[in-house]
Amino acid sequence: MLYAMQKGLCSVSAAIVITVMTATCAFAETITITDIAGRVVDVEKNSNKVVLGVGRTIYSVALLDRDNPFQRVTAWPNDMIHYDPDSYRKDLAAFPEIKELPVLGNPYHHEWNLEAVMLSASSSGHRSLA
Repeated sequence: MLYAMQKGLCSVSAAIVITVMTATCAFAETITITDIAGRVVDVEKNSNKVVLGVGRTIYSVALLDRDNPFQRVTAWPNDMIHYDPDSYRKDLAAFPEIKELPVLGNPYHHEWNLEAVMLSASSSGHRSLA
């Protein structure tokens, strides 16, 4: 009798876990993308946060979000500040909050790291990560 109760509890527990996992997966719909280096990755569809690997990618983001292209950006590297200072100054005038975005440094000079990216994506406040 005890064995039958344990078996029944295990079955119920497994059913609950499977139901929760299925429900969680249903809420987190993903899409598959291929980056410029040819890497394939699944990302959550309709993400509300993004870290720019190249600051000048904001030009493309601005085509998709004309009102405030920086609203979903949680961090970015410093290449736009150095390589396109005129555009940076114009963006800064239009969106002063970008001055508070964490700067991840230059990914090509080993200044950019995964820990900083994850910290920026999970933080609610902005701080320098370079």
